[in-house]
Amino acid sequence: MPSPKQKTIDLKTGAPAGWQLIGFSGVKSDGVNPFRTPQLSSEIKFDTAGSRYIRFQYQLYSPDQAVKAHVTLDDQDLGYFDFPAGQFKTVYPAALVKAGKHSLRFKQSCPLACPINQYHAEVKLITLPDVRINLGLQAQRWSPDALDSTFSVNGFSGLQFDGVNYFRELNTLDSALFSLPFGYLATNFHTQTISNNGSYRLSWASADGNVFRARLSLQKAYLPKGHFVDQDLPLIQKEGLSQLRVQTICEGGGSSCLPIRFYWTELTTLPSSRGLITLTPPKLLAFSLLFLVLLGIFALLLRPLNAKH
Repeated sequence: MPSPKQKTIDLKTGAPAGWQLIGFSGVKSDGVNPFRTPQLSSEIKFDTAGSRYIRFQYQLYSPDQAVKAHVTLDDQDLGYFDFPAGQFKTVYPAALVKAGKHSLRFKQSCPLACPINQYHAEVKLITLPDVRINLGLQAQRWSPDALDSTFSVNGFSGLQFDGVNYFRELNTLDSALFSLPFGYLATNFHTQTISNNGSYRLSWASADGNVFRARLSLQKAYLPKGHFVDQDLPLIQKEGLSQLRVQTICEGGGSSCLPIRFYWTELTTLPSSRGLITLTPPKLLAFSLLFLVLLGIFALLLRPLNAKH
């Protein structure tokens, strides 16, 4: 699976065609860096040609008072952020959007009236994977990172981007859940995991408690920190499987290995056998007789017109 494509829109000193900055001053300078002064409510309007992961780089500065900000994207709440007085702090609110027109809205405030400068203002538009792709022979590969995917996750962080690839984080020792698409036979589950804080292992099971053993690219009782490890779960003989549960066990106990990052998560499926025709002996005999009759009719139609009787 290729890395997603990304496009960066730098709004510090200008805006490309089709982008609107509402409630911002023109470009100013502190002698070193450019900035804009936002009103208490400001907005950035833009379009996307397809579904995208939107990440906004956002930095506010006020010399004497802390600034509070609330950011939304269309109807999605991206969070509340605190910017300490006299400090340069950058945040990265993000969300998934469909193709169309969008609006990033900001509300900024201080305890008392104060000057607010916005330094970094950068939007990344990052392509999303397809919900599924065809591999041939009716096999399909699904991604939980696609918008509206029916191969979904619960118990993980929202989708994040490290500058090159997407990932999700497992931040607790509680079980997290993968819900598999209905009406398909899961044949293989794949993900790539890493912890930067401690050694760990993952326990895999179905919703009803059947334990699965993952095939690992690194054979260790506990996977060492700082190593990317491929994990594959063969599922071809598990028809009816609808959910996968995963739980983290840190070496030595506790939660010292968290968070665990999950990259390149994907599921391979075939059509469910419940959707295929089962040829029992009576059905096979009936199909054979029908084939012979049709073959005879076809032969008569192809008989030469000058054939003698």
